[in-house]
Amino acid sequence: MARATSYNISESFDYEIRGSHVYKSKWAPVLHQQLYTTKEKNNPYDHYAVAVTTEDLTAQSIDCLEFRQDELGVVGHIPVELSHILRPYIDNRTIAITCKVLDNKYQRSNKAEGLVIPARYTLNGHLVAVNSAIASVSREIPVRCSIGDFWMFNNHT
Repeated sequence: MARATSYNISESFDYEIRGSHVYKSKWAPVLHQQLYTTKEKNNPYDHYAVAVTTEDLTAQSIDCLEFRQDELGVVGHIPVELSHILRPYIDNRTIAITCKVLDNKYQRSNKAEGLVIPARYTLNGHLVAVNSAIASVSREIPVRCSIGDFWMFNNHT
């Protein structure tokens, strides 16, 4: 009898955390700080919203309309151009996403209003799902992102 094998991998890319200026009075980014993501229901700006949090709420989803976001540790969001790609993988529980702060200074975004924080997103999960998500991200996001000088993929297997 053949034994099923699960191949889990991690892949990373550098981009930005959006909307951090909204939480500026409650959170200051710390260089290399580990952050987590969780799906966010009822977000009026993005149907596929994924919140970036200081707490690991991976198994939960939060309601954008709740006024508990401060205590849940929300510090920003995955940009809309990424959330519509990545949210289905989160919904299906085939990948989990963490991110790490790459600069503790807020920066202006060329793509959106407000301030952003440079971050390294890491997708963890099944080989096929992670590779599919990375391929979709690389097709949707311009080669030159608004923060860095070049688009970077790192293999962290």
